[in-house]
Amino acid sequence: MARYKIGDAAKRLGISVRTLRFYEEEGLITPIRTSGGTRLYTEAHLEQLQAVLTLASHHFPLESVRALIAARETGGNGAEGSAAVCAVFDDIAIELQQRIETTQRFIGELMSARKVVRQCRRCTNPPTNEGCPGCPVKRHLHETGLLRLVWDQSTTE
Repeated sequence: MARYKIGDAAKRLGISVRTLRFYEEEGLITPIRTSGGTRLYTEAHLEQLQAVLTLASHHFPLESVRALIAARETGGNGAEGSAAVCAVFDDIAIELQQRIETTQRFIGELMSARKVVRQCRRCTNPPTNEGCPGCPVKRHLHETGLLRLVWDQSTTE
């Protein structure tokens, strides 16, 4: 069975040694320790860490990762453990679905703002209240905060 020292394990996962130590400190991975204290990681450790990194890349809090790791052992038998794991999976799926819906709404807002800004693509007026009093961006400021980021804020009421 292959075993990797911390630097090699971190390199294989594409993370820093500090990140790997952080996950260990958080109790999400427990490497083998030699009598001299050297951390050793197996392929199973690396696969577990990859799953943790996947959840982390989707911005799941460590509490959710811990809940998933601990879920199977919370049951007194396989059926109870399975139910606990499935409940955590369901929570993750619900969270992802909510994020998808929020992202889709934001994309719609972004595209609406883009449509307004594109109306200015041939405009030769300065992009200020004084330079372009009839600017379409100014007329649509109430529709999205994104337009407020690109409009002349110094003279907006």
